[in-house]
Amino acid sequence: MFDIYQWSEPKIIIFILVFLRTFAFLISYPVFGSPQIPVHVKVLLPLVISFTVFPSIWTNNTIEISFNDAILWFAFKEVILGLFFGTVAKMIFFSLNIAGQIISAAMGLSAAQFFNPYLGSQSTVIEQFQFMIGSLFFLVINGHHLMLTGMIESFQIIPLTFDTLNIAGVKSAALIGQEILVIGLKMSAPVLISILLTQVGMGIIGRVVPQINVLVTSLHLTILLGIFVIFMSAPMFLNQVSGLKEYVADSVIKIMKEF
Repeated sequence: MFDIYQWSEPKIIIFILVFLRTFAFLISYPVFGSPQIPVHVKVLLPLVISFTVFPSIWTNNTIEISFNDAILWFAFKEVILGLFFGTVAKMIFFSLNIAGQIISAAMGLSAAQFFNPYLGSQSTVIEQFQFMIGSLFFLVINGHHLMLTGMIESFQIIPLTFDTLNIAGVKSAALIGQEILVIGLKMSAPVLISILLTQVGMGIIGRVVPQINVLVTSLHLTILLGIFVIFMSAPMFLNQVSGLKEYVADSVIKIMKEF
């Protein structure tokens, strides 16, 4: 396998196509695509994976690809597919960001923002906390193994010699984005409901006892209550992340079959 200097031209071309799809998938993939991951790891990891899966792909390949003008289209197609599937897999963390932003706004902490190196933008404290816990749990439940397995299966579902792309897969990805927004709202629901009931109660108290400064009191109470509910609802949050992992994995496979 490692006698690369003896490889034929079609074999080298197919290996490069495998590497391009794997590399594009990983750089847009959750956790591994983070700017905090060293560049040499981002290059060597897809190279190792490509060497691992290449023998089976080469054995099942029935069409020899030669070096001609069509090779540019095949290379472009592999990069686009890798980036697309990696972005779809990354949507699991978009729901964590959505939930964190909603909770921060409800708790009055949306003004306290820090730089998030993963997203390359400013994010709130609660958002980064939700993202960190979700990322660690995603690795604990072997979510990265499931996603990498799906990426390897993509070579069977969408062969390297497949020369057309169906737009129906993009439409399905848009529907996934809609579902991710709903899941983010569900993740933030316990805090939102608790704070809503608290604000209603504080409003009633403010009418009954006008001497109490409801504005100042509710600010501290809302933050304490939000933090308490976040920790109390942690098991439900982790369960939703686990279910979201399965949902995104199944959706990625479904989208692959539609291309």
